[in-house]
Amino acid sequence: MKIALVTPPLAGHRERGSGVYFNNLDKEMSKIGDGTNVIVVKLGQDLSGFDMVHYPYFDPFFLTLPLIKTIKRIVTVHDLIPLKYPQNFPTGVRGSLKWLWQRSALKKTDRIITDSRVAASDIKKITGISSAKIKTIPLGVDGIYGSLKEGQIRQVKKRLALPADFILYVGDINFNKNISLLLKSFTRLIYEFPKLYLVLVGKGFREPTSALGQLKKLIMELKIEKRIIIPQTLSDSDLAGLFQLAAVYIQPSIDEGFGLPVLEAMASGCPVVTADRGSLPEVAGQAALYADYRDPQDFTDKIKLILTDDKLRENFIKKGKARSKQFSWQKTAKLTYQVYREVLTE
Repeated sequence: MKIALVTPPLAGHRERGSGVYFNNLDKEMSKIGDGTNVIVVKLGQDLSGFDMVHYPYFDPFFLTLPLIKTIKRIVTVHDLIPLKYPQNFPTGVRGSLKWLWQRSALKKTDRIITDSRVAASDIKKITGISSAKIKTIPLGVDGIYGSLKEGQIRQVKKRLALPADFILYVGDINFNKNISLLLKSFTRLIYEFPKLYLVLVGKGFREPTSALGQLKKLIMELKIEKRIIIPQTLSDSDLAGLFQLAAVYIQPSIDEGFGLPVLEAMASGCPVVTADRGSLPEVAGQAALYADYRDPQDFTDKIKLILTDDKLRENFIKKGKARSKQFSWQKTAKLTYQVYREVLTE
Protein backbone atom coordinates (compact mmCIF):
# COMPACT_ATOMS: atom_id res chain seq x y z
CA MET A 1 0.00 0.00 0.00
CA LYS A 2 1.65 3.19 -1.22
CA ILE A 3 0.11 6.42 0.09
CA ALA A 4 1.02 9.98 -0.87
CA LEU A 5 0.77 12.41 2.06
CA VAL A 6 0.69 15.95 0.69
CA THR A 7 2.63 18.69 2.47
CA PRO A 8 0.39 21.64 3.38
CA PRO A 9 1.07 24.22 0.62
CA LEU A 10 -0.10 27.33 2.50
CA ALA A 11 2.16 28.94 5.11
CA GLY A 12 -0.74 29.21 7.56
CA HIS A 13 -1.36 25.48 7.32
CA ARG A 14 2.20 24.73 8.44
CA GLU A 15 1.78 26.51 11.79
CA ARG A 16 0.07 25.06 14.83
CA GLY A 17 -3.15 23.09 14.15
CA SER A 18 -2.77 21.81 10.59
CA GLY A 19 1.02 21.76 10.77
CA VAL A 20 1.07 19.86 14.07
CA TYR A 21 -1.41 17.37 12.60
CA PHE A 22 0.65 16.81 9.43
CA ASN A 23 3.98 16.43 11.25
CA ASN A 24 2.67 13.97 13.83
CA LEU A 25 0.71 11.95 11.29
CA ASP A 26 3.82 11.61 9.14
CA LYS A 27 5.93 10.59 12.15
CA GLU A 28 3.48 8.02 13.53
CA MET A 29 2.57 6.50 10.17
CA SER A 30 6.22 5.56 9.68
CA LYS A 31 6.00 3.39 12.81
CA ILE A 32 3.09 1.21 11.67
CA GLY A 33 5.39 -0.94 9.57
CA ASP A 34 3.10 -3.55 8.01
CA GLY A 35 3.89 -2.82 4.41
CA THR A 36 2.25 0.59 4.46
CA ASN A 37 4.46 3.08 2.66
CA VAL A 38 3.43 6.67 3.39
CA ILE A 39 5.51 9.10 1.33
CA VAL A 40 5.44 12.86 1.75
CA VAL A 41 4.91 14.69 -1.55
CA LYS A 42 4.27 18.26 -2.64
CA LEU A 43 1.01 19.55 -4.08
CA GLY A 44 1.02 18.98 -7.84
CA GLN A 45 3.64 16.23 -7.71
CA ASP A 46 3.14 13.27 -10.06
CA LEU A 47 1.13 10.59 -8.24
CA SER A 48 1.87 7.75 -10.68
CA GLY A 49 2.55 4.53 -8.78
CA PHE A 50 0.59 5.60 -5.67
CA ASP A 51 -2.53 3.75 -4.55
CA MET A 52 -4.06 6.73 -2.79
CA VAL A 53 -3.42 10.35 -1.86
CA HIS A 54 -4.19 12.03 1.48
CA TYR A 55 -4.51 15.81 1.65
CA PRO A 56 -4.17 16.48 5.42
CA TYR A 57 -5.56 20.02 5.16
CA PHE A 58 -8.38 21.93 3.51
CA ASP A 59 -9.08 25.59 2.85
CA PRO A 60 -12.41 26.50 1.27
CA PHE A 61 -11.04 29.67 -0.34
CA PHE A 62 -7.74 28.43 -1.86
CA LEU A 63 -7.41 25.95 -4.71
CA THR A 64 -5.60 23.22 -2.79
CA LEU A 65 -7.45 20.21 -4.26
CA PRO A 66 -7.25 19.08 -7.90
CA LEU A 67 -10.67 18.94 -9.55
CA ILE A 68 -9.77 15.80 -11.52
CA LYS A 69 -9.33 12.72 -9.34
CA THR A 70 -6.88 10.19 -10.79
CA ILE A 71 -6.49 7.90 -7.75
CA LYS A 72 -8.39 7.32 -4.53
CA ARG A 73 -8.39 10.38 -2.34
CA ILE A 74 -8.78 11.27 1.34
CA VAL A 75 -9.02 14.84 2.63
CA THR A 76 -8.79 16.05 6.21
CA VAL A 77 -11.13 18.97 6.88
CA HIS A 78 -10.42 20.35 10.34
CA ASP A 79 -13.47 22.63 10.28
CA LEU A 80 -15.62 24.84 8.03
CA ILE A 81 -16.07 27.69 10.49
CA PRO A 82 -15.63 30.45 7.85
CA LEU A 83 -18.58 28.96 5.96
CA LYS A 84 -20.59 28.49 9.15
CA TYR A 85 -20.27 32.22 9.95
CA PRO A 86 -20.11 33.85 6.49
CA GLN A 87 -21.05 37.28 7.84
CA ASN A 88 -17.81 37.29 9.86
CA PHE A 89 -15.57 35.83 7.15
CA PRO A 90 -16.30 37.84 3.96
CA THR A 91 -14.89 36.10 0.90
CA GLY A 92 -15.71 38.29 -2.08
CA VAL A 93 -16.47 37.02 -5.57
CA ARG A 94 -13.13 35.24 -6.03
CA GLY A 95 -13.42 33.47 -2.70
CA SER A 96 -16.95 32.32 -3.53
CA LEU A 97 -15.82 30.92 -6.88
CA LYS A 98 -12.89 29.14 -5.26
CA TRP A 99 -15.27 27.59 -2.70
CA LEU A 100 -17.38 26.20 -5.57
CA TRP A 101 -14.22 24.57 -6.97
CA GLN A 102 -13.13 23.23 -3.59
CA ARG A 103 -16.60 21.89 -2.76
CA SER A 104 -16.79 20.11 -6.11
CA ALA A 105 -13.38 18.54 -5.53
CA LEU A 106 -14.36 17.60 -1.98
CA LYS A 107 -17.49 15.82 -3.19
CA LYS A 108 -15.31 13.61 -5.41
CA THR A 109 -13.24 12.56 -2.39
CA ASP A 110 -13.54 8.95 -1.24
CA ARG A 111 -13.41 9.82 2.45
CA ILE A 112 -13.25 12.96 4.59
CA ILE A 113 -11.48 12.85 7.95
CA THR A 114 -12.31 15.46 10.56
CA ASP A 115 -11.38 16.11 14.18
CA SER A 116 -14.72 16.15 16.02
CA ARG A 117 -18.37 15.14 15.84
CA VAL A 118 -19.36 18.81 15.70
CA ALA A 119 -17.08 19.39 12.69
CA ALA A 120 -18.47 16.24 11.00
CA SER A 121 -22.01 17.54 11.43
CA ASP A 122 -21.01 20.95 10.01
CA ILE A 123 -19.35 19.35 6.98
CA LYS A 124 -22.44 17.28 6.21
CA LYS A 125 -24.74 20.29 6.61
CA ILE A 126 -22.64 22.74 4.57
CA THR A 127 -21.47 20.46 1.74
CA GLY A 128 -24.32 17.97 1.49
CA ILE A 129 -21.81 15.11 1.62
CA SER A 130 -23.15 11.90 3.17
CA SER A 131 -22.13 11.19 6.76
CA ALA A 132 -21.08 7.72 5.55
CA LYS A 133 -18.11 9.39 3.81
CA ILE A 134 -17.09 11.42 6.87
CA LYS A 135 -14.90 9.86 9.57
CA THR A 136 -14.25 11.53 12.93
CA ILE A 137 -10.71 11.00 14.25
CA PRO A 138 -9.65 13.18 17.23
CA LEU A 139 -6.24 14.81 17.28
CA GLY A 140 -3.49 13.80 19.71
CA VAL A 141 -1.18 15.58 22.10
CA ASP A 142 2.61 15.67 21.88
CA GLY A 143 4.63 14.09 24.67
CA ILE A 144 6.54 17.32 25.32
CA TYR A 145 3.53 18.83 27.11
CA GLY A 146 3.88 18.26 30.83
CA SER A 147 7.34 16.72 30.43
CA LEU A 148 9.65 19.66 31.17
CA LYS A 149 11.71 19.42 34.36
CA GLU A 150 12.05 22.26 36.87
CA GLY A 151 15.37 23.41 35.44
CA GLN A 152 13.96 23.55 31.91
CA ILE A 153 10.91 25.46 33.10
CA ARG A 154 13.13 28.01 34.87
CA GLN A 155 15.08 28.49 31.64
CA VAL A 156 11.87 29.16 29.68
CA LYS A 157 10.71 31.64 32.30
CA LYS A 158 14.05 33.48 32.19
CA ARG A 159 14.37 33.39 28.41
CA LEU A 160 10.86 34.81 27.87
CA ALA A 161 11.11 37.19 30.86
CA LEU A 162 7.83 35.91 32.24
CA PRO A 163 6.18 37.29 35.38
CA ALA A 164 5.40 35.13 38.39
CA ASP A 165 1.65 35.07 37.72
CA PHE A 166 -0.05 34.94 34.34
CA ILE A 167 -2.96 33.39 32.51
CA LEU A 168 -2.52 32.10 28.97
CA TYR A 169 -4.22 31.99 25.58
CA VAL A 170 -2.76 30.21 22.53
CA GLY A 171 -4.29 30.51 19.08
CA ASP A 172 -5.44 32.83 16.35
CA ILE A 173 -7.42 36.07 16.48
CA ASN A 174 -10.24 35.16 14.09
CA PHE A 175 -13.83 36.11 14.92
CA ASN A 176 -14.62 32.72 16.44
CA LYS A 177 -11.72 32.97 18.92
CA ASN A 178 -13.59 35.69 20.85
CA ILE A 179 -10.45 37.55 21.97
CA SER A 180 -12.33 40.76 22.78
CA LEU A 181 -14.25 38.90 25.51
CA LEU A 182 -10.97 37.56 26.90
CA LEU A 183 -9.54 41.08 27.11
CA LYS A 184 -12.65 42.44 28.83
CA SER A 185 -12.66 39.54 31.28
CA PHE A 186 -8.97 40.05 32.09
CA THR A 187 -9.58 43.77 32.68
CA ARG A 188 -12.09 42.93 35.41
CA LEU A 189 -9.79 40.29 36.86
CA ILE A 190 -6.79 42.54 37.50
CA TYR A 191 -8.73 44.71 39.94
CA GLU A 192 -8.51 41.78 42.37
CA PHE A 193 -5.20 40.37 41.09
CA PRO A 194 -2.97 43.42 40.47
CA LYS A 195 0.13 41.32 39.73
CA LEU A 196 -1.56 39.10 37.15
CA TYR A 197 -0.58 39.25 33.44
CA LEU A 198 -2.12 37.88 30.27
CA VAL A 199 0.17 36.07 27.81
CA LEU A 200 -1.15 35.88 24.23
CA VAL A 201 0.55 33.40 21.89
CA GLY A 202 -0.05 33.13 18.17
CA LYS A 203 0.94 34.42 14.77
CA GLY A 204 -2.10 36.70 14.68
CA PHE A 205 -0.78 38.70 17.64
CA ARG A 206 2.55 39.36 15.89
CA GLU A 207 1.76 40.11 12.25
CA PRO A 208 0.02 43.42 11.38
CA THR A 209 -3.60 42.99 10.21
CA SER A 210 -6.80 45.00 10.55
CA ALA A 211 -8.03 42.46 13.12
CA LEU A 212 -4.90 42.94 15.22
CA GLY A 213 -5.29 46.69 14.90
CA GLN A 214 -8.79 46.46 16.36
CA LEU A 215 -7.55 44.34 19.26
CA LYS A 216 -4.72 46.77 19.99
CA LYS A 217 -7.23 49.61 20.00
CA LEU A 218 -9.37 47.71 22.52
CA ILE A 219 -6.32 46.98 24.68
CA MET A 220 -5.52 50.70 24.79
CA GLU A 221 -9.14 51.61 25.58
CA LEU A 222 -9.15 49.11 28.45
CA LYS A 223 -5.77 50.47 29.63
CA ILE A 224 -4.23 47.02 30.00
CA GLU A 225 -1.34 47.36 27.53
CA LYS A 226 1.22 47.08 30.34
CA ARG A 227 -0.32 43.80 31.51
CA ILE A 228 -0.25 42.04 28.11
CA ILE A 229 2.72 39.93 27.02
CA ILE A 230 3.04 38.75 23.40
CA PRO A 231 6.08 36.50 22.91
CA GLN A 232 7.72 36.30 19.53
CA THR A 233 8.26 33.00 17.70
CA LEU A 234 8.46 30.16 20.23
CA SER A 235 10.17 26.80 20.18
CA ASP A 236 8.21 23.69 21.14
CA SER A 237 9.89 23.67 24.56
CA ASP A 238 9.06 27.37 25.06
CA LEU A 239 5.37 26.68 24.42
CA ALA A 240 5.43 23.61 26.66
CA GLY A 241 7.02 25.71 29.38
CA LEU A 242 4.37 28.40 29.03
CA PHE A 243 1.62 25.85 29.56
CA GLN A 244 3.36 24.45 32.65
CA LEU A 245 3.95 27.92 34.11
CA ALA A 246 0.51 29.42 33.45
CA ALA A 247 -1.93 29.73 36.33
CA VAL A 248 -4.90 29.11 34.02
CA TYR A 249 -5.41 28.45 30.31
CA ILE A 250 -8.37 30.32 28.74
CA GLN A 251 -10.32 29.26 25.63
CA PRO A 252 -13.23 31.70 25.14
CA SER A 253 -14.14 30.57 21.59
CA ILE A 254 -17.53 31.06 20.01
CA ASP A 255 -16.85 27.91 17.99
CA GLU A 256 -14.06 25.38 17.41
CA GLY A 257 -13.42 22.40 15.17
CA PHE A 258 -11.29 20.80 17.88
CA GLY A 259 -9.33 23.00 20.32
CA LEU A 260 -5.82 21.55 20.45
CA PRO A 261 -4.45 24.07 23.01
CA VAL A 262 -7.06 22.89 25.53
CA LEU A 263 -5.67 19.37 25.22
CA GLU A 264 -2.08 20.61 25.45
CA ALA A 265 -2.91 22.65 28.56
CA MET A 266 -4.54 19.68 30.30
CA ALA A 267 -1.57 17.44 29.48
CA SER A 268 0.69 20.15 30.96
CA GLY A 269 -1.14 20.25 34.29
CA CYS A 270 -2.61 23.68 33.56
CA PRO A 271 -6.26 24.07 34.62
CA VAL A 272 -8.59 25.16 31.82
CA VAL A 273 -11.48 27.63 31.71
CA THR A 274 -13.28 27.30 28.40
CA ALA A 275 -16.46 28.15 26.58
CA ASP A 276 -18.99 25.36 26.17
CA ARG A 277 -19.10 25.73 22.39
CA GLY A 278 -18.41 23.71 19.27
CA SER A 279 -16.08 20.79 19.83
CA LEU A 280 -14.65 22.06 23.12
CA PRO A 281 -16.84 19.82 25.34
CA GLU A 282 -15.75 16.83 23.21
CA VAL A 283 -12.13 17.63 24.01
CA ALA A 284 -12.36 18.78 27.62
CA GLY A 285 -15.19 16.57 28.87
CA GLN A 286 -15.59 17.08 32.63
CA ALA A 287 -11.96 18.14 33.00
CA ALA A 288 -12.45 21.89 32.49
CA LEU A 289 -14.45 24.70 34.07
CA TYR A 290 -16.98 26.11 31.59
CA ALA A 291 -18.05 29.74 31.19
CA ASP A 292 -20.54 31.59 29.00
CA TYR A 293 -18.84 32.81 25.80
CA ARG A 294 -21.16 35.85 25.80
CA ASP A 295 -20.39 36.96 29.35
CA PRO A 296 -16.97 38.45 30.31
CA GLN A 297 -17.97 38.50 33.98
CA ASP A 298 -18.69 34.76 33.95
CA PHE A 299 -15.20 34.10 32.60
CA THR A 300 -13.75 36.43 35.23
CA ASP A 301 -15.60 34.59 37.99
CA LYS A 302 -14.55 31.14 36.75
CA ILE A 303 -10.89 32.16 36.40
CA LYS A 304 -11.04 33.64 39.89
CA LEU A 305 -12.32 30.31 41.26
CA ILE A 306 -9.29 28.52 39.83
CA LEU A 307 -6.91 31.19 41.18
CA THR A 308 -8.31 31.20 44.71
CA ASP A 309 -9.59 27.69 45.43
CA ASP A 310 -6.57 25.38 45.72
CA LYS A 311 -8.69 22.25 46.12
CA LEU A 312 -10.71 23.02 42.99
CA ARG A 313 -7.54 23.88 41.08
CA GLU A 314 -5.86 20.59 41.97
CA ASN A 315 -9.03 18.71 41.08
CA PHE A 316 -9.07 20.17 37.56
CA ILE A 317 -5.34 19.60 37.13
CA LYS A 318 -5.83 15.92 38.02
CA LYS A 319 -8.89 15.58 35.78
CA GLY A 320 -7.12 17.34 32.91
CA LYS A 321 -4.09 15.06 32.99
CA ALA A 322 -6.31 11.99 33.04
CA ARG A 323 -8.45 13.34 30.20
CA SER A 324 -5.45 14.17 28.01
CA LYS A 325 -4.23 10.57 28.21
CA GLN A 326 -7.25 9.51 26.18
CA PHE A 327 -5.75 11.31 23.17
CA SER A 328 -2.54 10.38 21.36
CA TRP A 329 -1.02 10.87 17.93
CA GLN A 330 -0.39 7.13 17.80
CA LYS A 331 -4.14 6.55 18.11
CA THR A 332 -4.83 9.23 15.50
CA ALA A 333 -2.43 7.54 13.07
CA LYS A 334 -3.86 4.04 13.68
CA LEU A 335 -7.43 5.21 13.08
CA THR A 336 -6.29 7.07 9.95
CA TYR A 337 -4.55 3.93 8.74
CA GLN A 338 -7.84 2.02 9.19
CA VAL A 339 -9.52 4.58 6.92
CA TYR A 340 -6.78 4.01 4.32
CA ARG A 341 -7.49 0.26 4.40
CA GLU A 342 -11.25 0.76 4.16
CA VAL A 343 -11.00 3.05 1.15
CA LEU A 344 -8.54 0.81 -0.70
CA THR A 345 -10.77 -2.25 -0.29
CA GLU A 346 -13.90 -0.50 -1.59
